[in-house]
Amino acid sequence: GIDTNHFFVICCNHLGGCYGSTGPSSINPETNKSYGTSFPMLSVEDFVRAQFQLLKHFGIEKLHASIGSSLGGMCSILSGLLYPEMVGRVATISS
Repeated sequence: GIDTNHFFVICCNHLGGCYGSTGPSSINPETNKSYGTSFPMLSVEDFVRAQFQLLKHFGIEKLHASIGSSLGGMCSILSGLLYPEMVGRVATISS
């Protein structure tokens, strides 16, 4: 487990995901219909770059660790590759 008395846990939604981010099921204001297949294709790299823009916005210079499972674990791996100076360690589960 993660001791939240010692560590601050940051958990954000993926860009384009269905929980709190504009995505394919969102309404396109130009058509008043869902974006559907017209929504831009997104990659794991897009997710990671958006997450690190969020960290920079909040002035977070370095993470103790990037931890994730499945797709989140893939993001953690790429985080360590793209931002090695900002990620202390990487832990993945089922990735």
